[in-house]
Amino acid sequence: MVQNDVIPAFPPRQVANVASKFQAVSPIPVSSITTLRVAINRRVKNRILPGDTVGWNIAGRTFRNRELAPEDFIAEVSSGFAFCPWMGGERHTKNFRCTQVLAVDVDSGLTIDEVLAHEFFQKFGWFIYTTVSHAPDAHRFRVVFLLAKQIDTAERMKRAHSGIRLLLGGGLRCDDASRMFYGSENCEIYRVGHVLSAEQLEYVIDIGQTAIACRAYIQALLQDLNHRRIFDAYDRRAIKRELLEACYSYGV
Repeated sequence: MVQNDVIPAFPPRQVANVASKFQAVSPIPVSSITTLRVAINRRVKNRILPGDTVGWNIAGRTFRNRELAPEDFIAEVSSGFAFCPWMGGERHTKNFRCTQVLAVDVDSGLTIDEVLAHEFFQKFGWFIYTTVSHAPDAHRFRVVFLLAKQIDTAERMKRAHSGIRLLLGGGLRCDDASRMFYGSENCEIYRVGHVLSAEQLEYVIDIGQTAIACRAYIQALLQDLNHRRIFDAYDRRAIKRELLEACYSYGV
């Protein structure tokens, strides 16, 4: 019954059915982009260990806004240095300025070969690199897109993160617009070498907006269920799973 309440709020728009929108699009080569805007932190190499409060404090204040050639950005990442959007101060959503890089972590589910074969990534993807926790039998990697048009607001960045994650089979979790991504020293690089066009960026952001609205609706319903204590904890978890499945299969 609860699932039926969710469905009318999100008109059907299956990602698989929308693929035809970009099937005939000619890829834009990375060589068409001279420089890109992104912040680099050479004080953060590979990762910050859990519990390292000093490391986290330093990381927030030591990103430097850069304009880099695409290959120079890949060199920074493969040297282990972290990146995030341009900031107007320490790394925080309120200080977000812009970025031309959109990245998403893949820690379970898809393999590198499956992402490389993904039609959207084939048309609009830039490169994939393995993270420090990657293993042949447990793929851990990061998918990176180079944007033809920079994202210039924190809200659009948050939507883009949510949209690209959902498009590649991830969850509905929303990211902070100021999120940083670790580099990975001596990582494996898999290039496709294309640019995410302005039109397709809007498509990703649209998916992200739907995902965020769906997640907010789920949270509101669950808060109401918890408040009324109509169901026990096990039933509430089961209802949450059904709501999420409804969003995955219907809402986007």
